[in-house]
Amino acid sequence: MKKKAIKILLLSIMVVFLGASFAQAQTPQMTVHRVKAARHWKSPVRSYFLLKEYKEALNLTDDQLSRLKEISFSLEEKLLTLRQKNQILLLEMKKLIDNETPDYAAIEKNVKARAANRAVIIVESLKAKEEAMNVFTEDQIKKIKKFKQARFMRRQWRDKRFY
Repeated sequence: MKKKAIKILLLSIMVVFLGASFAQAQTPQMTVHRVKAARHWKSPVRSYFLLKEYKEALNLTDDQLSRLKEISFSLEEKLLTLRQKNQILLLEMKKLIDNETPDYAAIEKNVKARAANRAVIIVESLKAKEEAMNVFTEDQIKKIKKFKQARFMRRQWRDKRFY
């Protein structure tokens, strides 16, 4: 009887540890998935499609929508090339760091180039936003601000709910 109880106890402990190891192994994948989703969430093309959904609520004309589409797609092209350039610079930096005797001057130059490239990405995004805001009328801008404020309030409520 004692042997049977010990076997059951050991088996149950093994099941608990095995289940915990599976749960722990799945956590990083979910984090990576969320990061990728967040990256696509900020896409200019996504912004265009959101505006397309809000066409009736904002009273957008077809001309305005086509201009916004043009702005979004041109910005996306610029951002893709700039991000690709940043990835190439990152690869070069990894190669520089991987050397037995790293060249710190070259690494510093690479880091500065990546930072400058990131600054160009931010400036291009801000220019495109300003250009897009010039497409809207005053009433449409007021409605957009109301949408943003409502989204902000929902975010605050969600944050309070989970903390």
